[in-house]
Amino acid sequence: LYDHTRLSNYKLLCSKKTKTSNMNDVTFQGIEFDVETNEETGRTVVLSLTSRTCNDEELWKEMPSLEKMTKLKQVDLYRNRYILSLHESVTTLERLTLLSLKRCSNLEELPPSLGNLKSLKVLDLTDCVSLSCLPDSIGELQCLETLNLGSLHSSGNKTLKVLPESLGNMSNLQELILEKCKALESIPDSIGGLEVLRELQMRECKCVTKLPYSIGKCKSLVEMGLSKCISLTVLPDSIGNLKMLEDLIMTKCKSLVELPEEIEGCEKLVNLDLRGCKKLVKLPDTVGALTTLRHLHLSTCKSLKQLPSSLNNLTAVEGIYVDGCIALEELPISLQEGEIKSKVIGWQGF
Repeated sequence: LYDHTRLSNYKLLCSKKTKTSNMNDVTFQGIEFDVETNEETGRTVVLSLTSRTCNDEELWKEMPSLEKMTKLKQVDLYRNRYILSLHESVTTLERLTLLSLKRCSNLEELPPSLGNLKSLKVLDLTDCVSLSCLPDSIGELQCLETLNLGSLHSSGNKTLKVLPESLGNMSNLQELILEKCKALESIPDSIGGLEVLRELQMRECKCVTKLPYSIGKCKSLVEMGLSKCISLTVLPDSIGNLKMLEDLIMTKCKSLVELPEEIEGCEKLVNLDLRGCKKLVKLPDTVGALTTLRHLHLSTCKSLKQLPSSLNNLTAVEGIYVDGCIALEELPISLQEGEIKSKVIGWQGF
C-alpha cells in the first residue's frame, strides 16, 4: 500500500549537501541551501533549498522571487503555512525536478504557468488542504512521475472539487495520490491517457460515485486504493482490462453493491479487499478465475448472502475471510471440502 513517507525514488539534495548557506539576505533567514561552487571561477550556484529548518518566525508570509537561482533542481517549502500562493518566478526554473509544498495548509492556488516546469518529476501537495483547483497547464508536465494531492497530517482537502481534463496528458505519470480529497466529485475521462500509471490512491474520496470507463486504459496499474469511497456504487466493466493490477483495496465502500463479471480479466490480482462493504450482496462467479489471488477479504460484508462455488478454483489463495458476514447462512459445498476448507477463515459453521 502507499507509503506516505515516500516521494518515489527522489531525495532532497539537502540531505547530501556539499555546503550549507543562509545567504545573508534576511528574506531567506532560516532557509537551508545546497550550493555548488565552481573551483575555477569560484562562482556559487544554488541547487536546492528547504524550509524544514525554519522556525515559525522565519516562515515566509509571502514567497520571494527565486529568479536569480536559475540552477535550482529541488524546492522544498515544507510547512510554509502562511503563503497563499507561489511566486511566479518558480515557473521559470527550467531545471526543477522536485517541488514539495507539503503541509502548506493555506496555499490556495498554483501559478497558471506551472506547465513551464518541463523537468519536474515530483509535485508534492500533501496536506495542501486549501488548494481549490489545479491549473490547466499541469497537463504540460510531460516529465512528471508523481503527483500527490493526498492528506496525511490533516482531515483532508474539502475544497478541491474537480481535476482538469489536461491531467491525462501527463504521459509519464506513475503515481497519482488523491487520498482524502473529500470534495472531489469525479475523475476526468482523460485519465485513460495515463498509460504508465502504476498507482492510484483515492482513499476517502467521499463524493466520487463512479470511475470513468477509460480507467481500463491505464494498463500499467498495479495498485488501486479506493477505501472509504462511500459514494462509489459500482466499478466499470473496463476494470477487466487492468491485466497488471495486483492490489484492489475497497475497504468500507459502503455503497458498493456488486463487482463486474469482467473482474476475471485482472489476471494478476493478489489482494482483493472488500471489508466493510455493507451493501455488497454477492460476488460474481468469475472471481473464481483469479488464479493468482492470495487474499480475499470479505469481513463484515453484512449483506453478503452467498459465495460462488467457483472460489474452489482459487488455487493460490491463502485466506478467504468471512468473519462478521452475518447474512451468510451457508457456504457452497465446494468450499466445505478438501484443502480450500482450511482457507475459509471466520466461518462459524465448521
